[in-house]
Amino acid sequence: MKKLFLFTLILFTTSCYQPIPDGKYRLINLNGIKKNSSNQYFSIKGQEFNSFSVENGLKKDNGTKIIQYERNNIFNLSQKDTVYRWKYLFNKDTLKLNSQNADVNLVLLKEP
Repeated sequence: MKKLFLFTLILFTTSCYQPIPDGKYRLINLNGIKKNSSNQYFSIKGQEFNSFSVENGLKKDNGTKIIQYERNNIFNLSQKDTVYRWKYLFNKDTLKLNSQNADVNLVLLKEP
């Protein structure tokens, strides 16, 4: 009985979130405003989160940060002295990010 409970507890704690699929994402909507010609990109590889922009063919990198996943599709991202919490939803090729501590909502499109 203890083994079954322990197995169920491990399964529950490891399956409470879906990590964001690795890839490059382009910003298409910021706080409800469409950004069809946006040059702002985000990349995710495992727990590495990077943001960068491309202007006149030059890439301006904003640095890589480490994200920590929580339950209920939330991750934390530290930048300088601030910890940002983001709720996320991934559906097909669209990633929605809603800040939990600022009024920022992003919609990103996964690049092929």
